[in-house]
Amino acid sequence: MRLLNRVQAYALDKLAIKNMRITMDDLIQMAGKALFFQVEKLLGLSTRHFGNFQQNSSLNFLFLLGPGNNGRDGIDIKNRLVAKYPHFVVTDIFFDPASNSFSKANWNELINQQTIIIDALFGVGLNKNIQGALKKQIQELNKVTKETNSLSVVISIDIPSGIDSDTGAVLGTAINADYTLSCELPKVGLFLNHGPLYAGKILKVPLGIPLSYTKEIANSIRLVQRKNVKSLFPKKSILGNKTKYGHLLIVAGSKNMLGALRLCSLAAARSGVGYVTLVIEEEWYQNSNLFKELFPDFILIEKKTLLKKADSEILKKYSAVLIGPGLSSCELNKELFKKLVTTKIRMLIDAEGINFVKELNLSFHENILLTPHAGELSRLINLSSTQIEQDRLSACEVFYEKFKNAYLLLKGHKTIVATPSKRYIIASGNKSLSKAGTGDVLAGIISSLMAQGLSLDKAAVLGAFIHGDLADQRLRNGKTISSLMASDLLDALTSYEIR
Repeated sequence: MRLLNRVQAYALDKLAIKNMRITMDDLIQMAGKALFFQVEKLLGLSTRHFGNFQQNSSLNFLFLLGPGNNGRDGIDIKNRLVAKYPHFVVTDIFFDPASNSFSKANWNELINQQTIIIDALFGVGLNKNIQGALKKQIQELNKVTKETNSLSVVISIDIPSGIDSDTGAVLGTAINADYTLSCELPKVGLFLNHGPLYAGKILKVPLGIPLSYTKEIANSIRLVQRKNVKSLFPKKSILGNKTKYGHLLIVAGSKNMLGALRLCSLAAARSGVGYVTLVIEEEWYQNSNLFKELFPDFILIEKKTLLKKADSEILKKYSAVLIGPGLSSCELNKELFKKLVTTKIRMLIDAEGINFVKELNLSFHENILLTPHAGELSRLINLSSTQIEQDRLSACEVFYEKFKNAYLLLKGHKTIVATPSKRYIIASGNKSLSKAGTGDVLAGIISSLMAQGLSLDKAAVLGAFIHGDLADQRLRNGKTISSLMASDLLDALTSYEIR
């Protein structure tokens, strides 16, 4: 699904006004009409919140109206509501910029147990913190509406007031919505940072702007959902054999980090690649019988043997490389890393491999995918991990100022896959993945898909969605967030399918 950032949202308005030969007032009326229809639809269809309301002849509405176009949308919705349902009790309160507050915000008087609150205070234009009296009023509003026995419902127009539309950050405070009605397309901030915690259920509301306009403007940021990845799975032919499904070379693990090698190699094998070769230490190779007992499904090659191979031989034999998980920072590994990068083979660089990128200062080609978390990315760009987490999309922009050709997967809450021209926000995943080893599993899944022939961006998008969905399915099956181990993902891979 296409998403809009702040600049794009304004650009779409301007394009619609120009090409449709309408005014901003016309656009406000289009928005008000479409949003009012969606509110009516919610009143009729949502059994969770509105089932009790339907038995009453009168409903109570409270409109929170701001000074900008978001407030004008709210006024238009209110006027349509009053005209069509004159028996409803409708109250509006306006934000007063002079006092930085609502003039009559006694919530206990304004809100009863069944009040529908329309948040039309601030929209995408808000870019500074809410402070002072208004901050306190919003905090009190949230307390009243989220009481255990409250049946009141909060509907935010476009984005919950107080949420940054680009980053999802809370700007001082924010209204905690049950529903967010996104005009034309959802805003990026609804899916990043704290945005999902405040947005409630997000509903896309078409305003009547031609699809060609939204495609022209919203061309760089997308939300990846289940329906978007079904077609990406590599096809298995009834006549196929292991040579048709790729050969993955894995350089991972060290004396005290064999678990990383096990996790990424098993994840790769269970994600469909035909062959997996493990590049191992000389001492392991000398005890290869023991190693083969631990890794019976894989081909083994010693590191120094691989170093002696010509680039052309490596490119001919292997279809992709995974390097980094659990790897030590010894000179032999650095030498091997440099060799593999210069072959221009399709390559996923993770963990210690990312540190090699910083240390060796190598230039990258278009066949490289880096998969850092915020701390690892901070070593490559001039931002702290805190700054990266506060604005993950901007961090991707900074990355591309330095690494113009590579692909990036930024791990964390709502993983982002970045290409030189596009950004993909992965909808799946939850905080149970904050465990050691889960990144090794992710690297194995994605590199397996790369070896099978998927482009780097498609492999990263599909692999990241699968990884998150494995964790989501586990929760749906009754498991707890805190109990997940990385090896649980390996078990889940054996029966995984997109439902």
